[in-house]
Amino acid sequence: MSQAPQTPQYELTRLQSVDELRSIAAAWDELWWRSEGLFPTARAATVAQCAAQFAQGERVCALVVSRGDRLLAALPLVGARVKHVLPVGGLAGNAWTPAGDLLLDPDCDVPSVLDTLVSGVAGLPWPLVWLEAAMMDSARWIGLHEALGRAGLMSFVQDRFAVARCGIDRYWESYQRGRSRNLRRAMRRATRAAEQFGEIGFELHTPAATDKVNRLLRRGFEVEDSSWKGEAGSSVLSNPGMFDFFAHQAQQLATWGQLAVSLLTINGEAIAFEYALAAKGAYAPVKVGYDPRFSEVKPGQLLRWHLLRTLHTEGRWSGVDFVGPISHATARWSTTTYRLCRMVIAPPRFSSRLLLAGYRMAKYRGNVSETISEPALLAEDRSEPAFAATSAD
Repeated sequence: MSQAPQTPQYELTRLQSVDELRSIAAAWDELWWRSEGLFPTARAATVAQCAAQFAQGERVCALVVSRGDRLLAALPLVGARVKHVLPVGGLAGNAWTPAGDLLLDPDCDVPSVLDTLVSGVAGLPWPLVWLEAAMMDSARWIGLHEALGRAGLMSFVQDRFAVARCGIDRYWESYQRGRSRNLRRAMRRATRAAEQFGEIGFELHTPAATDKVNRLLRRGFEVEDSSWKGEAGSSVLSNPGMFDFFAHQAQQLATWGQLAVSLLTINGEAIAFEYALAAKGAYAPVKVGYDPRFSEVKPGQLLRWHLLRTLHTEGRWSGVDFVGPISHATARWSTTTYRLCRMVIAPPRFSSRLLLAGYRMAKYRGNVSETISEPALLAEDRSEPAFAATSAD
């Protein structure tokens, strides 16, 4: 653990290993509870687990701003490679699972705290910082972008995709009426078709006992493996070590009361499955799958119908975050969207600025929607950056 330059009021610390991150887990998680981020995969234990699983042999460096014993901001970074070549520092999440986030206490002096956080960029060991999950509709990520500008650091923000969200309240009938007539009709037809096979059941599990987790996951991931994901080699069970990873993650989430597993069944046999994060009132599906033998009954969509009805009527949920790129399958259920962006930051070194300039030039040629921040531009224009949402159906 090393000390970095700091303001008289705040202290900036660099955590340089997974063990150092775990050593401050209690304070880190307390900051996560205060932060606006929803995913429990941004908590210390789950970030450390992802770093240990997916960034073996790579450097770890978390920037942490504190005042006394209270953490006010944190950004966990692990080594990664762009195009398998360029070393960068990024968040621990990947296509398997989200992990890591910008954590920020909304009640602190946000500009000063983020200025302190950004002061740590100069000491990072990578040519670029490459953040693939920047939620640029949120105050904390906008604040980080503005702090980079105040520090004179060159940065680049590019839209990746829009993500669907569904607000949850206790008025299921009202929400139903807000869905398209075609969707409601399709769900009635799917229900009738499923009833031809037998009795339809829906199970929403939020297990607190870790001894039940492995059995529940095995049941669900066998459904995923029977789908096209198994044939393509992208299912959890077709990748050695991944079931153990998710079992470990799920056990940790269950200990916190932040795991949800949904199953659609016919005559007790699971035909559709979702593995989801469940925290701060939000349900966020990470892994999904359905049995192709029942494709005519639209098992994935029928599960979603039963799930949303349950979430609306239970009274303890505030929304669903569909996590990945918006698609026809998620857009039809959504009530709003947000944008997920890539933020690339150049530490104050000539070689880093040159790399980012080259990347910017390549994206200009590709007509990619983007916002570029560098000292010269910021000196002329302090207006709010504009981002054009993109949709990946």
